[in-house]
Amino acid sequence: MGTQIAAGALAAGLLVLSAYRARQRNWPRFALGFSGALVLTAYATGLLPEAPDGKEAVEDSADSLGRSLYPFIAGVSVLESFPPPFSALWPGEFGVIFAGAIAAQDDDLSVLLLIACVWIASALADSASFGLGRRFGRGWLEEHGSRFRVTPPRLARLDGWFDRWGTAFVALGRLFPIARPLGPFVAGTSAMPYHRFLRWNLLGVTLFSVGFTLLGYAFYESYDEVVVVIGRVGLAVAAAVILIAVVVYRRRARTH
Repeated sequence: MGTQIAAGALAAGLLVLSAYRARQRNWPRFALGFSGALVLTAYATGLLPEAPDGKEAVEDSADSLGRSLYPFIAGVSVLESFPPPFSALWPGEFGVIFAGAIAAQDDDLSVLLLIACVWIASALADSASFGLGRRFGRGWLEEHGSRFRVTPPRLARLDGWFDRWGTAFVALGRLFPIARPLGPFVAGTSAMPYHRFLRWNLLGVTLFSVGFTLLGYAFYESYDEVVVVIGRVGLAVAAAVILIAVVVYRRRARTH
């Protein structure tokens, strides 16, 4: 219940910011904020499907999936590495934790093979998302960005930000539900070289695949509690990002 209240509060904050962006005619940021508010509102009101619940669900899934768990979790890892809607409906960390819990319950499944499936699928999907950002995002913004107030100076600031903080964003962002599906595409839109992205993205993919799979595997008996904690951490990070963005924007508005 507390998580849903927090999601509702975040949705209200995003709606306020979206209305402000609409008054500025900054339609890309309006669309981003409004879509995020819709997802959070759906979660807060119970419209979104929840992550699988409880030990019984893990056991039932183990009986029905068996070795098909490997291609299933690989498919989840691919789809959730791209921008919404899929990653918003069922964030990948829940899927990977769930798969780890199934591997703990089924002796015929290998947790190492499961980690490998998540690692390979996530790495390939992130590189594909980066390529889409580099191929389409950058050129489109350079040609049409001025219509949406994405001017060349703002693109230059994005490049400068990624030059300074991009490696941490690519590596650590892989662990969080908002940055994970959007990070590779945004990195491709920036001027970050692919070889630099790949090196740090593989670190993030390793932390993601090993960490969340083993989390489900080790805490199979308390799966419910683990899912609740992970969900709250994700919302806390989202709230912190929104708060920091508001503070930074207000400071810049005052200096100009």
